[in-house]
Amino acid sequence: MLPDLLKHLGIQGTVAVELNGRLVRRQDQASTPVTEGDCLEIVHFVGGG
Repeated sequence: MLPDLLKHLGIQGTVAVELNGRLVRRQDQASTPVTEGDCLEIVHFVGGG
């Protein structure tokens, strides 16, 4: 599942995820499977000044 991958990668907090060209809604991330060959784009928001 997507949250397992994010945890494995050490990514925490709010992220936007695109899976195979489609945005994964935040409420759907917990139930979204990731399989070998999938194309992911992960955007992690960082605050600061």
